[in-house]
Parts: sequence; C-alpha cells; structure tokens
Amino acid sequence: MKNGHNCESFDPGAHWFLLAKEREGAMELVDDCYGAFAVSPQLAAPQGGAMAQIEADFAAGLTDSNPEGRILSLQRLGNLEMATSHSVLRSFLVNSDGTEKIWAAYAALRCGDITILPVVREILESADPGWPGSRLSYALSQVRDPAAVSVLLAIINHPAATKSRASALMALNAIQ
Repeated sequence: MKNGHNCESFDPGAHWFLLAKEREGAMELVDDCYGAFAVSPQLAAPQGGAMAQIEADFAAGLTDSNPEGRILSLQRLGNLEMATSHSVLRSFLVNSDGTEKIWAAYAALRCGDITILPVVREILESADPGWPGSRLSYALSQVRDPAAVSVLLAIINHPAATKSRASALMALNAIQ
C-alpha cells in the first residue's frame, strides 16, 4: 500500500506494460493506480522506434489464443489512437463477433477509422451491447470527420439507438 492506495494487482503469470520513471536507482510507477496496464503476452518482432514497437506488440496480441488477451490488445490499440492501426483492426473486425467485434469497432473508431461506422451503427442498433457498447458509444461521440454525418444522422433517427443517440448528437454538433 502506498499513500493509502493499493491499485497495483500484479497477478502471477500476468503480463504488464509499465509506465515508470527512475527514482534513486529504482523504477517507480508514474502512478500507483494507472502506471501499469495488463497486456497480452504476445510480442512482435523488433520494430523501429518505441511507438512502432508498442503498436506492433499490441497488434501481435490480436493473435493470442486467449480471448481476454485479444480484448486487452484491442483496448490498448484503441487507446494509442494511431491511424497506422487501421488495417490490422479492420482485418480483425471482419473475422470477429460478439464482445471482440465490439472492442475491435471501438479500437478502430478511436484510431480515427470512420470506414467502420456502418459496423458501429449495426452494433449500437442491435440488442444491448453492454459495457463494451458504452465505450463504443463514447468513441462515437468523439468522431469529428464530416464524412461521418450520414451515419450519425442514421443512428440519431433509428428507434433502437436510444443509448447511442446522444453520442451521435454530440459528434454531429461538434462537426457542424
């Protein structure tokens, strides 16, 4: 426990991406609650540059045999918000379903790929997509590309899109 917090949960056998700084010869997490992220154990071949390596490692996690590892990798790729992830995310999205499809759509949208908006619309207009659906709805609210207007309007006007209507409205208002 540090400063009244006990957020670190380094379970045996888990793999982590650590954000740390050196202090007095030891590594210290930059934040005791948000200084480490669970990741898939899958790694990519060495890449040029730190960000390219991180992106490649998270993309490699999409091949993890464990669905939890694949979902973590989708979440991490989405959080990087790198356009260079578009093709790997689109490829994964085509071959996924259920929760993984929702997280893949979320990641692609966070990376700025509006070509997947029809899939986002389909997900948000279907049965309640649960927790990942609320994250997807948030990502939708952050869309700022004018090319998205027609899909945003379709979501707003669809009777089953009650939970995502506000997000589409937020995006539309920010575009105009």
